Amino acid sequence: MCRGKRRENEERRQGRNMELNIAGRSSVVVMGLDGATIEKYPMTRIGDSGRLPDPNNNVCSICLSDYQPEDTLRTIPDCNHYFHAQCIDGWLRMNATCPLCRKLPHS
Repeated sequence: MCRGKRRENEERRQGRNMELNIAGRSSVVVMGLDGATIEKYPMTRIGDSGRLPDPNNNVCSICLSDYQPEDTLRTIPDCNHYFHAQCIDGWLRMNATCPLCRKLPHS
């Protein structure tokens, strides 16, 4: 693998934005968020009652499992969508957008 590809893959793993230069045009490709940013997103633990922030949304759209009592959810502040914390944390390390609405977080 050439050095450029290796560096590009390493940056992707580290969740950095990358700048590409294609046909003389430079553009930024948003990859994922860093751990510190993800940790700032609010978390909620579902109690024994199973009460959810939005009773009409009872399935994590990433893993497609129902939310259960004692699950920990993380909310994306810009759109208020929530998911299992473990599911969305993995998603956000690779993608900076909400998996439902594709909204980019405010900087």
